[in-house]
Amino acid sequence: MAPSSAGNRVLRCGHALVLGAGMAGLSAAAALAGRAERVTLLERDALSRVDEPRKGVPQGRHLHLLLPPGLQALERLFPGFADELRRSGGQLLDAPSDFSINVAGGRLAVDSLAEGFTLAGATRPLIEGMARERVRALPNVEVRAGCEALGLSAAAGGRRVIGARVRRAGSDGDGEDLAADLVVDATGRGSRAARWLEKLGYRSPREQRVRVDVRYTTRFFRRPQAGAAGPRVVMVGVPPGGRRGAVALAVEDGRWQVVLAGILGEQAGRELDGFRAYARSLWCPDVADLIDAAEPIGEAVTGAYPANTRHRYDRLRRFPEGFVVVGDALCPLNPLYAQGMTVATLEGLALGRALDAVGPKRVGKAFFRATRDLVSACWTQAVDNDLRHPSVEGPRTLRWRVLGAYGDRLLRAARHDPVVARAFFEVMSLVRPGTILVRPRILRRAFAPPALASVRAARLDRTSAAARPPEGAGPGAG
Repeated sequence: MAPSSAGNRVLRCGHALVLGAGMAGLSAAAALAGRAERVTLLERDALSRVDEPRKGVPQGRHLHLLLPPGLQALERLFPGFADELRRSGGQLLDAPSDFSINVAGGRLAVDSLAEGFTLAGATRPLIEGMARERVRALPNVEVRAGCEALGLSAAAGGRRVIGARVRRAGSDGDGEDLAADLVVDATGRGSRAARWLEKLGYRSPREQRVRVDVRYTTRFFRRPQAGAAGPRVVMVGVPPGGRRGAVALAVEDGRWQVVLAGILGEQAGRELDGFRAYARSLWCPDVADLIDAAEPIGEAVTGAYPANTRHRYDRLRRFPEGFVVVGDALCPLNPLYAQGMTVATLEGLALGRALDAVGPKRVGKAFFRATRDLVSACWTQAVDNDLRHPSVEGPRTLRWRVLGAYGDRLLRAARHDPVVARAFFEVMSLVRPGTILVRPRILRRAFAPPALASVRAARLDRTSAAARPPEGAGPGAG
């Protein structure tokens, strides 16, 4: 259809149908609302309180980090989102002292952050619930809870998707056909898009898969002296060859949300004593010290992530018009690296730009091209790290061996060199591309002679001592 105008909006689409109201679906619906006459958002789950976990979110009760690009994307989709999150009790982390990042045997010597670097400390239900209420308030968006899609409706011999067949979740009926100019699959890990494509005569996408068997246990703790100085996110990364790690995040209501994670089947117990013992078994004591000084709240919950999986829709030569796959339906991301919500919001913005560029018929391929680099960067970061454990099966190429050796050297430098530490932390946080780590300035510092490294370390120690908070204001007091 030709673009038309409605007020100040340029409409690229008549009716857009979004399947799934997680972060990917909400971001897509918000982006499409400014470009479509109307948007229908279907969600299988019942939708109730803003801060209540949904059954259909596999990690909804577990720790999520909204990285700086994700918070910026939500701010673009929902102006004022960051301030609203703060008013709701969320933590906005934007100072080096907010972070204690322990990886590969040491702590990153981060002493400065990029302008605008703000990470959100809040639970997934609060962030998603706030976004959902913003979407519900959009005048041309209808949210239908308790509905599921059974398949795609198509015309022109399957070449063009013209809607979806939907029904009430849990019912046995055949459902109804809901016409749409664009259908967005944001149904997450359980997406049936590959089967739907096969029924229309297309090939299903090739699947890349690396089994990691990530398991995690999450508990909440009361944050003692919640206003005191000290880190508000404490990370203990899984070391090369190791199996255990942890993250503690300051969230709303004066709480720590603590997740103890393991790969290859390692998992902390749900009982408090077992949880604390697991934390004590980590190579760095920071998270164990934090929870020992905090009051537990409620019961633990457990979760699992069997394998890194990527569905290569971007490599399909034929793809139907009027259809696109986003979020975890495209590539579920390993929760150990905390990238999922951020990528989902960035994909929402990318979907809007793709629609502007090519219209609803060709948006699928345009979107896959536009997001390929982002998804590839996250996939590669996760898989390259996971393959460092000898029991994880996967191709260990020459590229992987060379970059792994350089990564070891880089991390050693990042313990005492703030320039290297900041670059590494910004790449981890998706603020900057991984290519900055091989720029001449970083290469020189990574390969600096030991004597120069010692001078930098001594200088950092003096700076840290001068800025150290009063006795008793450690990680547990944050």
